[in-house]
Amino acid sequence: MRWLPLPIEIDSGHPPLLGYYLGGLWTIFGKSLVVSHWAMAPFLALLVYLPFQIAKAVGQEKWAWLLMVLLWADPVLLGQSALVSPDILVAAGFLSVVWGWKAARRSWVVVGALLLCSSSMRGMMTCAALGLWVTLELYFRQADRKELLRSWIPFLPGAILGISFLIWHYETTGWIGHFEGSTWAAAFERVDGRGFLRNILIVGWRWVDFGRIAEWGLVAFLFFRAKRLGKAEWWLLVGCLVLFLSPSALIYANLSAHRYFLPLFMAFHLAVWSAILEQNWLEKTKRWLGYGIGFVLITGNLWIYPKGISMDWDATLAQRSYHPLREEALRYLDSLEIDYSKVGSAFPNLNSGEMLLLNGDQRRFSSLNLDENEWVLASNVFNDIDLPEYTHLEAHWDLVRQWEKRGVWIQLYRRRTQAGR
Repeated sequence: MRWLPLPIEIDSGHPPLLGYYLGGLWTIFGKSLVVSHWAMAPFLALLVYLPFQIAKAVGQEKWAWLLMVLLWADPVLLGQSALVSPDILVAAGFLSVVWGWKAARRSWVVVGALLLCSSSMRGMMTCAALGLWVTLELYFRQADRKELLRSWIPFLPGAILGISFLIWHYETTGWIGHFEGSTWAAAFERVDGRGFLRNILIVGWRWVDFGRIAEWGLVAFLFFRAKRLGKAEWWLLVGCLVLFLSPSALIYANLSAHRYFLPLFMAFHLAVWSAILEQNWLEKTKRWLGYGIGFVLITGNLWIYPKGISMDWDATLAQRSYHPLREEALRYLDSLEIDYSKVGSAFPNLNSGEMLLLNGDQRRFSSLNLDENEWVLASNVFNDIDLPEYTHLEAHWDLVRQWEKRGVWIQLYRRRTQAGR
């Protein structure tokens, strides 16, 4: 609980709010996964409370349930809500600012901006996008300069806090965001023209993945047939977030995880919600359309890609099956008295039990090296094992045991004496 830079191997450059928050609760209640997950409860409660308030603030209280369906059926929000995730703080801060602005509750804008700017650098970018959104809304309403300037005041505490942290971090470490020797340096490598085009495709995939294709289908239909796409203010919000959150995903090698776009997806749900309500359709039609889109989004938690295709497991509830399977696999390894250091594996299975489960177990698996490992513990949850490596395992290693549950699997391989690479 000291105010010092994090050890370089785990310093990603983000503000340490979540770490200090958890550390404070661990000091009081003890360090455990139970305490850690309960620590997320206030922010999850906000994510339930605020959509109803937003609907009420824009005069659509009757349809607040539909907004809840669209937001909470999204696998990215559901997947992150099952974790101890700083992106849940970002999501709560985002909705706090939106409601505070729409309901003229400036204190909620202050709270939301502070939460965003103290959670992560993505939170800071989200806060900047929200500030631009508020400014553009007032500009299009032809507000005078004084009103524009006053609209920035609630964002100032968050901005000052975020900028102060970045300055302090630079003064103490010599870098902001990333540096050449960072654990995450590979993710920040600049891409060439071909990589830029590839990233465009990946970002497009993120936009339609896990069920959001149903919403885009509705938007396309409304654009070409009904010509009513809902309130322009919500699409303006989407545009501002695209402006701030998309460039890093396009110009760097690996900054396009689903959770990085969570505020964007939430804004998109707000825009789709508004588009549905703006149509001259029967209430029954709107209701069943909402149910249908929500159902498709929920099924996104069942979308599991074939072996060799990476997917963001923390952006879907499919991850839930992995944890009990891993426990079974570890019990089996312990029953055979296998030394973990002789077992090759991959992220996120390389940390110790203490780091993953707070259970005090300091044993670690080795990084995958098919020339040196005696055993290999693989799973489709591990994106770092590629298809050629699976092909080699299947052809030259013995599959000792497999555990599977709802599309998630873990496999234990043992080297054959004649195996080679």
